[in-house]
Amino acid sequence: MKNKKIPELRYKMFKSEWTKQKISDVAIINPTSKLPDKFEYVDLESVSGTRLLKHRTEYLASAPSRAQRYAKKGDIFYQTVRPYQKNNYLFDRLDRNFVFSTGYAQIRSHIDNKLLFFALQRESFVADVLNNCTGTSYPAINTKDLSNIRLYIPNNREEQQKIGEFFKQLDDRIALQQRHVEQLKQSKQGFLQKMFPKDGESVPEVRFDGFSEKWVNQKLKDISSHRGGTAIEKYFSDEGEYKVISIGSYKLDGTYKDQNIRALSNSITDQRVVKKNELTMVLNDKTSTGEIIGRVLHVETDNEFVINQRTEIISVNENVDSKFIYHNINGPFRKKIKSIAQGGTQIYVNFSAVEKLDIYIPCQKEQQKIGEFFKQLDDLIAKNERELELLQETKKGFLQKMFV
Repeated sequence: MKNKKIPELRYKMFKSEWTKQKISDVAIINPTSKLPDKFEYVDLESVSGTRLLKHRTEYLASAPSRAQRYAKKGDIFYQTVRPYQKNNYLFDRLDRNFVFSTGYAQIRSHIDNKLLFFALQRESFVADVLNNCTGTSYPAINTKDLSNIRLYIPNNREEQQKIGEFFKQLDDRIALQQRHVEQLKQSKQGFLQKMFPKDGESVPEVRFDGFSEKWVNQKLKDISSHRGGTAIEKYFSDEGEYKVISIGSYKLDGTYKDQNIRALSNSITDQRVVKKNELTMVLNDKTSTGEIIGRVLHVETDNEFVINQRTEIISVNENVDSKFIYHNINGPFRKKIKSIAQGGTQIYVNFSAVEKLDIYIPCQKEQQKIGEFFKQLDDLIAKNERELELLQETKKGFLQKMFV
């Protein structure tokens, strides 16, 4: 039984072995077709995971030369450039005016298309694709090599359909959870815009009941103190006591990304350990668009984190709520930081300039209300992100166990 080509997890009514077949045996790749004069174009940036995020209207006479894959309901569009990203799409729409980029292989399946689509999402298949890719920075696979890759397929059509439908329902649930997370994040951005004063104004658009006084304009240096980081790479160690905060630790949502880098405790690092309710700010950005520059983390524990170079620790005064300042800096205040950034392909700011920027703050009680409101919203977002990650891990586990 161990040598039989059957999946570890299977519907009980099916017993026969799966057979190994080339993709070209079970599908047509890149079928020829005539493009319409006007269509919705899908490029490589338009698909994320298994979701179609966007498309744009193009006309045949002026469309990009890569617009060649005319979609038919049921077609699979497989990303052939950087396939490890697994941004592939099952075109399950009735629309007859969608055209995809040649950055995708168009796969028109003879077997159940959902089963084939999810078989192509498996890590083992992606590994086979990468083994047949050329190029390093942008590995890509050609049509011939893709068509010759083999994978195990159940011969029973009903088994194909059951497996395909199972994963389709799981994917739909993941997509629903992704949209829920995105909606929560959009809501937070909306609140950040409305619950802090706009440029040139001293009161926000939305306030909690009981507060009507104007916010006070201060310099960041007037409401906080700070201390800078230094290069501590030589103290990195798997046995280190501290988690390291460096340029790669700042996620776009203002939360900490653990890079699994640890640092030893000594006279140098101990001076740069972050205390509870302190903030850390990143002063460099590896991009010219400033995606992370000026972002801050809010630390909620003592003696857990140490900062590396080009990060600053900010300790707010006793009459200032740290959670409020955290959201203020990551919200409207960061626009001011980006406006004073220097450099070209990699930009930076000096904290001596940052601390002189104006920041509006209300009375301490209103600060606490706002800080706690956003803390609860962040906790809700984090909870839903964990649920999303659990669903994604569940899918990954089933892909390993329900295919050969």
